Amino acid sequence: MFDNFGEIRTDVLDRAGKDPTATTDDYYATAQRQIDRAYNEILNAHPYLFLRVAPPGVFRTTDDLTTGTVLVTNGSAAITFSSAPAASVANREIVITGWNEVYRISAHVAGAAGATLDSEFNGTTNATARYVVFQREYALDAQLRHIVSMTISDGGVSLDQRDEAWLRRMYPDPPSALWPPEYFTRIGEQRIRLQGYPNVSRRIEYAYTQLTETDLVDNGTILIPRGFRHVIADGALYWTYVVLNDDRADAAGILYAAGKETLIADDLRKRMMLGRNGTRQSGDYK
Repeated sequence: MFDNFGEIRTDVLDRAGKDPTATTDDYYATAQRQIDRAYNEILNAHPYLFLRVAPPGVFRTTDDLTTGTVLVTNGSAAITFSSAPAASVANREIVITGWNEVYRISAHVAGAAGATLDSEFNGTTNATARYVVFQREYALDAQLRHIVSMTISDGGVSLDQRDEAWLRRMYPDPPSALWPPEYFTRIGEQRIRLQGYPNVSRRIEYAYTQLTETDLVDNGTILIPRGFRHVIADGALYWTYVVLNDDRADAAGILYAAGKETLIADDLRKRMMLGRNGTRQSGDYK
């Protein structure tokens, strides 16, 4: 079975009736591109076990900060803490007691009393305002593709992923302090927001699948199990035929679709325990 990009390309060209060494042929150049197209299409179809990263990702929540007071001035983005935060609070959010707007702290240096909001303060000037600085958004691993599960290490509580509109509707600003959180939403490829802000520092672990860093044409690692790599060739052949208006595309497409379905079905079977009585216990995905 195929061990590298070149072997897949040779198979595609052989099946198309083309010379694999004819590097100037249209089929050769097209097959080069369509191998990576088919490969990424397969990887995007399902959160396969072979894409699961080990060990899982981890982040730690940030305790909220309420020490002392803060000077806020109407029409000014500059604020001054009565007790300088020891760590930088840049990019965290802040709510001033009595004023429901949520601001982000755009600039702050660790140990400094002064900080800058992301926009001018709209409330009443107050030299001794109470406040809460908090963090409800967290960056995850740069190679994250799909989040499979997320669990709080202290207590084993699982967090459910919801869409952003639902989270905003059910938990509108200003956010509340909470522990443990129950829900999160993705607000970026590698960034999440919790339903409220943690008021303790705790470890959260998340299982996830990975993005591919390098295309196969550039000697990227083939992540698909060896026994299913023919599906890449089937997909590349199909897309090559489509791009070059070859009438054989329909037949190749049927083969490619069946291969993807078989690969996904195999992945789902791996998540089940098959007992002697034939009963099955399903995993995370069905």
